[in-house]
Amino acid sequence: MAVSVLPPPVSLPYLDVDSPESSPVSVAELRTHIAALVGESRERAVTLRFIRSARIGEMKYWLWTVRARGTSAYATVLQEPDGSAWIRHHEDARRSPEELLVDDYKSAFEP
Repeated sequence: MAVSVLPPPVSLPYLDVDSPESSPVSVAELRTHIAALVGESRERAVTLRFIRSARIGEMKYWLWTVRARGTSAYATVLQEPDGSAWIRHHEDARRSPEELLVDDYKSAFEP
């Protein structure tokens, strides 16, 4: 009989200020952006819930869950060392928050 062993959960350090207020993108801006991405004309129909912040290498991340149009997803805000900020919408909400953040980082910064 084969036995599957799951890898240990990923541990990511939090930012010094672990809150949505420390994000370079406001919650209102994020909601507007996500509403446009998912085709929702009523911004208030998009529900955001802050999960955590993280540091991966030199990058700073903020992560939210998103509820819109009856589906669950994630949204990330990434801030590069030069201050540039990026928003991404992740439809696959089955991964843990830490797995999603690591996958996002790898897709953007690793060859």
